[in-house]
Amino acid sequence: MSAQSCAFGEAPRVSCTPGYVCGTAGVALTYPDAPAPELDLVTDWHAWIWFVDDISLPGIREVGDRAETNRRIARLRAFLPVLPQLTPVPETAAERAVADLWPRTAPAMSVSWRGRFTAAVSEFLRASLWEADNLGWDRFPDPIEHLEMRRRFGAARFSAALLERAVAAQIPQNVSHTLPFLTLLATLCDAADLSNDIVSYAKDHREGVEKNNVVSAVHRALGCPLHQAVDIVNQLLTGRVHTLEHTVATDLPQALNDLDADEPTRDRVRRYAQAIQTWLAGSYAWHEASGRYQDGARLGRLPGGPTGLGTSAARPRRPITANPSTAAQPRYNR
Repeated sequence: MSAQSCAFGEAPRVSCTPGYVCGTAGVALTYPDAPAPELDLVTDWHAWIWFVDDISLPGIREVGDRAETNRRIARLRAFLPVLPQLTPVPETAAERAVADLWPRTAPAMSVSWRGRFTAAVSEFLRASLWEADNLGWDRFPDPIEHLEMRRRFGAARFSAALLERAVAAQIPQNVSHTLPFLTLLATLCDAADLSNDIVSYAKDHREGVEKNNVVSAVHRALGCPLHQAVDIVNQLLTGRVHTLEHTVATDLPQALNDLDADEPTRDRVRRYAQAIQTWLAGSYAWHEASGRYQDGARLGRLPGGPTGLGTSAARPRRPITANPSTAAQPRYNR
């Protein structure tokens, strides 16, 4: 794509699938109702964001060049205009990939959706600076800050936006601004991130990045044993899952009544809310099955993991949590 071309115009297909992190099975589990062409597109997006998060930006952070990190982030964002405009000439693999993906994604979507999606990607990219600061300054965020930042910066909001495209259920702007819809997104982010941090704690500890894990944040803030910190995080996770269920069953329908929404809008919102629940179920399943988090099994499980959403559909067993008899190992207590 050249600087003279339109961001929503034709672009050559660019593969951005790093083999070991592609998570194709994870995408299939979280978007099971997407038609094959949409699943292909969503898989490419997830491959791109994993590549940026795991390989591209960390490589820059390791040399401590904050200005270069900011430059790379700004350039990536330049390939995601909400309205068609000229874009830069791609310089890197990550830029070539997003220059390919956005023209395949944006034209069919509303301006409102493009704004939500680009905001989610921008926040995700900015997370690299926050995480780098935590590591570079030997700083442990407290649990409240951690949850707030992960809600803003985590990939779940990016996935939630892609769901609208994948299941053909674009959310009207007036619905997207309602408190129940915002709560739906917030609870999805919390449930996904809390579960991820329980499962990935051993991996994060081994790689020296546990400062960015909420289990570690609770462990340090409360001065409690690791297994108790995992128990607390698991209780928070269960509470957020219940809030998500209540939002879908009660608050969101009431918001649609208050807006006097027509039946097509109600149908789109119902399908989207269902897709959110299915996405979370698939995320849990992938985290348990993925070799990426195999070390999480060392933390064992706690009785009474997340319930409700997940008992029948969204809980393929339960998110990995800690067993007091196995979690309190000296190598985890810091």
